[in-house]
Amino acid sequence: MTTAFQQSLLIMFEGMLGIFIFMAVFYGLISLLNRLFKPRGEKE
Repeated sequence: MTTAFQQSLLIMFEGMLGIFIFMAVFYGLISLLNRLFKPRGEKE
């Protein structure tokens, strides 16, 4: 492999990892807010 190709794979991996971490934090924040602020009078 060429070094440019290896560097591009590394940059892509870091970007995908960053997106995954952001989505996990965002999901956790939504879950936390959903537990803290339950809608009232909602029947399931």
